[in-house]
Amino acid sequence: MNILGIESTCDETGVALVKDGKQILSNVIASSVDLHKKYGGVVPEVAAREQVRVIIPVIKEAFVKANLSVFQIDAIACAYGPGLVGSLLIGVETAKTLAVAWNKPLVPVNHLIAHVYANWLERTTDYGLQTAVVDSRQSTVNKQEIYFLLSCEISSIYSQGGRGRRIHNLFFFPNIA
Repeated sequence: MNILGIESTCDETGVALVKDGKQILSNVIASSVDLHKKYGGVVPEVAAREQVRVIIPVIKEAFVKANLSVFQIDAIACAYGPGLVGSLLIGVETAKTLAVAWNKPLVPVNHLIAHVYANWLERTTDYGLQTAVVDSRQSTVNKQEIYFLLSCEISSIYSQGGRGRRIHNLFFFPNIA
């Protein structure tokens, strides 16, 4: 089964073709980080306008790199959130349009949960998984409480037999408010 995945949750536009949920056939990312540098951070409107410009070329490039045609994909997956509203609209509406035009099922993907599942792309694991997803925008938890919660979670993993095991995708966001 070949899946076309589209991700446009913030300032990047990512498209991948994945076989059987494990093998990455292509992974193309268009970043707009240089456009945002002069503002000192991501400007949502600038990000969305750049995504409108690059999304179709990025999709085409992904198909070329994977050596696949639209007739060889079985479904389209797309990040529906959380993320910047304008950016999400670009990816979601493009995915919906392609799903209708190509008569393919559309699979909605939660952006945060996708980070967890990304651990199984192109590798097999022999360990269990404990994870914590913290979104400070949806919480009254402050930065110190988040760091404490994360350190408690990591301590819990180690105390439950996690010593010596690798911890993948532990993201540290210094700008948590």
